[in-house]
Amino acid sequence: EHSTHNAGVGGSTPPLATSILKARFERTGLFQFWGRPHPSREQNAGRPAYATPNTMRTTKDRIRQAISFEVIGLLISTPLAAFVFGLDLGETGVLAAIGATMATLWNYIFNLMFDHGLKRFTGTTRKTLKLRFLHAISFEFGLMLAFLPVIAWWLDIGLLEALIVDIAFVVFYLVYAFVFTWCYDTVFPDNDAGPASANQIR
Repeated sequence: EHSTHNAGVGGSTPPLATSILKARFERTGLFQFWGRPHPSREQNAGRPAYATPNTMRTTKDRIRQAISFEVIGLLISTPLAAFVFGLDLGETGVLAAIGATMATLWNYIFNLMFDHGLKRFTGTTRKTLKLRFLHAISFEFGLMLAFLPVIAWWLDIGLLEALIVDIAFVVFYLVYAFVFTWCYDTVFPDNDAGPASANQIR
């Protein structure tokens, strides 16, 4: 009796008892207690740790991205534009603020559409170097068309002159958008920006 008691408690568990306990754990989904990963972990096997949650950026994260993009850009572009075009700093500041408000809304909408499109066609929101160029160019082109009449109205100049000012802003923000987005993705990585699996890419 003493040896049997040790085998059941202090020694190894009998094979029959092991099978019964294992079956119970499997029915309750507690695979990890028997050295087997949970099915959700098996599905994510091979993916980087940061890419395990299959989610895109949250609304709060996108708002932070849009606001920080415009605030930093405003602080740089306002004195730079006033110096280059010989404009009044206050006048340029108001124009830049109007542009920043428009760009903030466009930034949120554009990034949301771009990431959804990227996710649909590639299976991930990870951006290659070519995609970053496409992202920056298409963002600025859309904003340029919307900002052109505003510049002409506020500065009381013709559309041609306004176009020159607009192009100058576009060139600045083209470089700035590329650098900022890259830095933001590095500091605040997208959970879904890991490499796409073969069955995700269509």
